[in-house]
Amino acid sequence: MRSSLSLYLLGPLAMESADGPLSIRYNKARALLAYLALEGGFHTREALAFMLWPDASVQAGRENLRRMLFLLKDALKPDAIESSRDVLRLRAEAGLWTDVGAFTSVLDGEQRALAMGAVIDSERIAHAVALYRGEFLQGLELDDAPDFGNWVQMRREQYHQRYLQALGMLVESHEREGNLQAGIECAEQWVTVAPLDGTAWHQMLRLLVKAGQLDRARREFQRYRHLLDMELGTTPDASVAALLEAPGTGREAGARRQASMGERRQLTVLSCEFEVTGEPEDIVEVQRQLMACCEPTLRAAGAHVVRMPSGLLAYFGYPFAQEDSARRAVTAALVCHNSIWSRHWGDEESSLPVRVALGVHTGIAISSAENDVPDAGGMVSRLALQLGAMAGGAGVAVSDVTLHLLGDEYGIEPAGQLTDWSRGVEVQVFLVSGKHSPERQDAARAFCGRDEEMARLVDAYHRGGCYVGLVRGEAGLGKSFLVEHFCDTLQVERVVLQCSSELRQMPYHPFVRWMRACERLAAEPSSLPESAQRILETIGQRMMVGAQAGTPGPGMPGAVDEIGALCHELLRVMVPEGGVICFDDVHWADPSTRDVLALLVEHPLPDRMLLITARPEFVPPWKHTVAVDHLDLGPMDDFAVVDLVHAVADGEDIDAELLRDIIKRSEGIPLYAEELTRDVLADRRDPSAPWSLPASLQDLLMARIDSVGRARPVAQFASVVGGEFTLDLLADATGEPRAELAEALAIMLRQNIIVRCDEKAYAFRHTLLREAAYQSQTRVARVQAHARLARRLESSLAEGNPEVLAWHYSGAGSRAPAVKYLLEAARKAAAQCAYREAVSYYRSALEWFERQGEGIDAIMEELRIRMEFGIQLCALYGFGSEQAVETFRSALTLAQPLGDDPRLFPIYWGLWTSASSWANFSMTLTLAETLLRMAGTAGDPNLLSHAYYARGYSHFFLGRFAEAVADLEHGAKAYQPQHANLALGEDARVTNLAVLSIACWHTGRVEDALQASRESVAHARRIGHRYSLLYALVSATELHRLNREVDEVATLSSEALQIAREMGTPLWAVCAETSEAWVKAVRGDATALAEMASCVQRIPAIMKGIAPLLVARWTDACDLVEDVGAGLDATTHGLREVTQTQARYLQSEFERIKGKQLFRQGQPASVFRPWLERALETACALDSPLLALRALTNLVRYACPVPDAGHLALMARMMARVQGGDGLWEVRAARGLLSRYGAQMVLR
Repeated sequence: MRSSLSLYLLGPLAMESADGPLSIRYNKARALLAYLALEGGFHTREALAFMLWPDASVQAGRENLRRMLFLLKDALKPDAIESSRDVLRLRAEAGLWTDVGAFTSVLDGEQRALAMGAVIDSERIAHAVALYRGEFLQGLELDDAPDFGNWVQMRREQYHQRYLQALGMLVESHEREGNLQAGIECAEQWVTVAPLDGTAWHQMLRLLVKAGQLDRARREFQRYRHLLDMELGTTPDASVAALLEAPGTGREAGARRQASMGERRQLTVLSCEFEVTGEPEDIVEVQRQLMACCEPTLRAAGAHVVRMPSGLLAYFGYPFAQEDSARRAVTAALVCHNSIWSRHWGDEESSLPVRVALGVHTGIAISSAENDVPDAGGMVSRLALQLGAMAGGAGVAVSDVTLHLLGDEYGIEPAGQLTDWSRGVEVQVFLVSGKHSPERQDAARAFCGRDEEMARLVDAYHRGGCYVGLVRGEAGLGKSFLVEHFCDTLQVERVVLQCSSELRQMPYHPFVRWMRACERLAAEPSSLPESAQRILETIGQRMMVGAQAGTPGPGMPGAVDEIGALCHELLRVMVPEGGVICFDDVHWADPSTRDVLALLVEHPLPDRMLLITARPEFVPPWKHTVAVDHLDLGPMDDFAVVDLVHAVADGEDIDAELLRDIIKRSEGIPLYAEELTRDVLADRRDPSAPWSLPASLQDLLMARIDSVGRARPVAQFASVVGGEFTLDLLADATGEPRAELAEALAIMLRQNIIVRCDEKAYAFRHTLLREAAYQSQTRVARVQAHARLARRLESSLAEGNPEVLAWHYSGAGSRAPAVKYLLEAARKAAAQCAYREAVSYYRSALEWFERQGEGIDAIMEELRIRMEFGIQLCALYGFGSEQAVETFRSALTLAQPLGDDPRLFPIYWGLWTSASSWANFSMTLTLAETLLRMAGTAGDPNLLSHAYYARGYSHFFLGRFAEAVADLEHGAKAYQPQHANLALGEDARVTNLAVLSIACWHTGRVEDALQASRESVAHARRIGHRYSLLYALVSATELHRLNREVDEVATLSSEALQIAREMGTPLWAVCAETSEAWVKAVRGDATALAEMASCVQRIPAIMKGIAPLLVARWTDACDLVEDVGAGLDATTHGLREVTQTQARYLQSEFERIKGKQLFRQGQPASVFRPWLERALETACALDSPLLALRALTNLVRYACPVPDAGHLALMARMMARVQGGDGLWEVRAARGLLSRYGAQMVLR
């Protein structure tokens, strides 16, 4: 509920209602209001009158009280005070808020949390500290009311002590989080308000020592000793003096926890070398001046600066990561360059020639804050120095890596290349000349997934009036871009006040930036109104005075700070009605800017929109009596991410597997999706290659990890665990005290690094955050962590979790258990038809063999893994895919010296499955014969069933239908359920019956074909193996297509397509899509032929050997819809495929349909008849009754007005061989022809 009355009692009394500030004339009325607000319940009129007017008579006191109550009721709402003849009270339930209540509530809650063992929330404590503007009711003194004075004094002491207590809690909280600088600043505030408090001094000095600021600690100690001597005549406690005598003790605990090996960290290093010509003494003096000029600039930009004999090295991202480190470094370098070139160096009489060499490079380094080593090995620093030497004083030289992080913000030109010997690569060098204008910085970006939020902003704009919107969300969700897109779309004028992390301590820093731009406009005639120019001048004067005198603290609530009021007025002048004021990234706002922001929210400019963007941790500085529209952004859905990826790719192809990975890894964060996509496009990476964090995200993610301070080692160890982790697991694996680990987890929760999954388990908020923490550790640290976790988990994990153990043993570098659990994980995934996961595990297992020496055992193990790997690749990408073929060829190279050993059966099986794609069906038959020999030697029924299937399948495609039927029937008979397994990727009974059904159809056994198909599908469903079910369903669609049973094809292909898409198997997906398109074409959909043509184009990359089958479906559809042009193209394509693959079982149909389409085209009989005769000849050679009937009926209908007796006799013989199939169109057509011309055949 919004408060109708807000009282600010800590400091000078101030009052606000929902309509604005309140003013009450008399101190007695103010005192009465304060007393009633804090002392709840009813009070007698006599007691109140006596407290405020003790010297007055009872009647006079009551009359004075009545007049004060009249003033209060007039200023407040009528129902704010409830009164009767004798008693009265302030109705808190009517909407009363006091800063005292908020202050004590926060502290009470945090103390309760502390008592329960939880970690206090530094943000809430800091909010409570900010509420304490000064002593209770400061300046409100009633000399003639001693009882009231006593009450005020008691309250003042109470709240002052609680304020000191809050400062102490905040100091401890900052230290716990590792933010020593914030702790020092808070301790300084504590010492200022309690200069004789020994605890405050002890805390401040201890933190200074712990932070390594020993010189300052000694100075502060001398100041403390002098103060005690002057005020109390005493000396500091011995424990305080001991801090300076043993400066290392404050860091011993942290040193024990900190790994001496350091950590991996992305650094942007700026080298700044000065080249001075002159006498040695003059050179030394000028270099001192140059360093004094540049060093403050570099430190102000957030760099850790190290002095060299001839210059400076500035490290950005050390010891803590910073967002936009590359931009900070290059901007600082340009400032240094311009500062040096803009002035003379030397003494007053003469100046020396000076040149500054500036180079900036970004890379991964091993850093150790504990040992004060930013770049162990100097790899990044060395390249920065080389870049500076190449710049030669002409500007700032940057590497291609750094340039990639800068975007289009700067003007650049190529400057050659240099060699990075540590990596053995060439580094492209560019010269930065300066920043572009803002117009040139704007790059086209795609707006995706934020339509709802956009509609809310547009609706608010069209409603008009005052509107305040707070757009809040995690980093990378597109807060600023949403506001920018809104303004651009509606073409509204806007002022952007951009807050920056590096300037958060600079008062009014977003206004300073904006006003500098305004001043540049003011230099142009008529660019700014006179009133705006006057305000700018006044603000400049006030800021200069403030800088000289020390910037004052925030003004009183209800009053308006002078500079803030001037900024408010400047915005009113500069932003027209209907315009937008954008406060961007206000979580980085300095205290003075927060005050102005609160003023703008509480006193909005008429007919203007105020849009504020912030991260979730932002605590609004405005009062809760104002209306603010909250737009909380969450992750985008997968469809929006896909749109965004394609927009970033801008027409370039993105591999489907990479696209899935980007969607999975980005988890709906648009910035992550954009940068992952750019990284993929820049490297053209192999989809199977391991991912690494894009350099453009390193700073952002590591800044989040570094925000947890001393809890960072726990975050890093937790990242090694994997997906989820528990406190128990961390305690067991690390050996650290549970209390410290619990405290670290609480910090990580508060900093939004991790989330709770349930009562015990935690997980990183985002996959990339976990990867950032993981990759920030050195290889040795990761190996040690994996080894600890592997030992701990192997003894505790139940069966069925090989994936976890595989991850840890691989990370620990333990070959034998790593391969063991990788294979278990791969086979588990394969059994669940999770082929992508299976492929990943097999690939990881094979990597171990590339590191091992040769030996028969190693070769046999590698062969076995390659076989299983290849089968999964076939399932995932297709039998003819490049990955599968290459895997089997590698296996064949290993296997050939070993002969026909039955143990090699899986290898030759893999070669057989892909041979039709990289050779032809004659090769598949040769390999199938080898499989039969191996299976016979092994005496394994399961292998024998697979081998018969392989030879029967090969016979079928070669057009040897009788041999195919015989082998496939043998294969189905050899199948024994007790010996069956799915190690070869599919169930042998399913595959034998599926191909047998189509082979039987070609031999005229139509009823047997339907029965075999039904048994194949039923068995696949019964065993619950989805890949085998797909095989059966796709085969069944082919059988029913041959029978022209459209509805059955539609039903089966729909089920197959759904399963194929769920499993992500492109081979079966394309086959099912072709069947669906055939159904649509037959039902009259004109677009279906194009869909089929598209499938035909895609299949060679998946399994070239099956391309003729898809072309046959396309050809058949063209025939049925009588599309002559497409039909002729399809038959030409099909006959070419038959020649290449030797898939002769389809040759007759391609020849028949080509002749038929030539007839439709109007070609003479001399053109189309030979094709029909050739089709009949081929069908007879294939010994297929139904194919012969198809060719005969077409030949008689289109080329023989009077049938030849031989044709009719052949037709009768073929009809006699057909078993069942009375409803087939070729059977009905043949029966009609025989019935019509049978008498003539008899007479002849």
